[in-house]
Amino acid sequence: MDSFIKTMKNFNLISFFSVGFLLFSILSQAAVLKSRDSIEGEHRSNASTVVEHSITSAAKGSPGQSFVILDAVLEATKLNATLDNLESFTLLAPTDKAFLDLFTQEELDELLADDADKDDDLNALTTLLMHHVVENKIMSNGLIDGLTLTVSDLIGNDVDIFLYSGVITVSNARVVEADILTSNGAMHVVDAVLVL
Repeated sequence: MDSFIKTMKNFNLISFFSVGFLLFSILSQAAVLKSRDSIEGEHRSNASTVVEHSITSAAKGSPGQSFVILDAVLEATKLNATLDNLESFTLLAPTDKAFLDLFTQEELDELLADDADKDDDLNALTTLLMHHVVENKIMSNGLIDGLTLTVSDLIGNDVDIFLYSGVITVSNARVVEADILTSNGAMHVVDAVLVL
């Protein structure tokens, strides 16, 4: 009888530890899964913005940014059709504020007006915009801190892209939103119109 009671106590003790270990394993696994979901969610929230359509579609608007002027200039110069036919390129997209820091609204209206100087005005705007388009898809994770990446725009001029302490500058402008991925390249929002 004593041996039976001792066996039962040992069995209960073993069962208690087994159940405890099983419960600990389940809780640990749940904690690991929750941690992994949290990390993946953080990566998802830090991931690049993705636009399903072309770069010119992205230039019609991005969360928190306004590209009304850029969109109007792209249409007036017919560069939207050209850009939609390119396979892989990067658009450095000035915001409306960036355009209005360089031009007055009256100057922009005159450049886009259907008047005697229309061809000259559109040629000037085309040249200006083509300086904002560089060959290949350039992503911020391909930049090296402290080094300048020099690429060519669509008219053969050099464009210097510089990363320093997490801040990307392009010529006289600063990138305020990077890595908007599109079906035919990437777009980076800049706070100034790039001067030639």
